[in-house]
Amino acid sequence: MTPAWRSKPAAKIRAYRFLMGDKATKADCARDTGLSRSTVIKWWDQVEWTPENSQTFNDIQNWMEMTTHYKNFNSKRCAAETGISVDIIEFELLTLDEIFRLGEEWDKRSGKGEIW
Repeated sequence: MTPAWRSKPAAKIRAYRFLMGDKATKADCARDTGLSRSTVIKWWDQVEWTPENSQTFNDIQNWMEMTTHYKNFNSKRCAAETGISVDIIEFELLTLDEIFRLGEEWDKRSGKGEIW
């Protein structure tokens, strides 16, 4: 069973915090992601993440680069070969999907082709 903090809202908050860095606030996160303020408050301190500080993320990325193309990614095979659980791998990928999705939304709104 996947722990609750590995949910889609948690991944969205994690992605937002990654994209906004030190500028991230709970109020802005709720407004920009469409999540309720109570959901943001609930998960805010539990989902802080940067790829540079995530050994799990780095291990997954290294495995992907060595074995396959991103579009052919197999989380079960990655888990078997890295020793990282499938649910953690899938949450890392969900977070990356949210990073790209939020970035694209902001690009469209700003018309600048950049997040900030």
